[in-house]
Amino acid sequence: MPEYNGPFPGGVAAGSAFSAVNVHHTTFSGNVTNSGTISGGGIVVTSSTFLSGGIIDSGIDSGGIKVDRWDVAARGIHDRMS
Repeated sequence: MPEYNGPFPGGVAAGSAFSAVNVHHTTFSGNVTNSGTISGGGIVVTSSTFLSGGIIDSGIDSGGIKVDRWDVAARGIHDRMS
């Protein structure tokens, strides 16, 4: 299963499956989204800046959400498991 590495804003659409979503070394406005399936790698945000938006996880995410900076988390993480 492939990893999703962008573009951002964006993410995993319904009906799609990835092993992880990697947001690395990027700055953008908008959301990282998941309405599909992410296996064990989860959503990982490192060295990135969200100018607006946040993480919206309404799909299946077996690996959880990991962020390395408080300002990313402060923008909003919405985990709505369905």
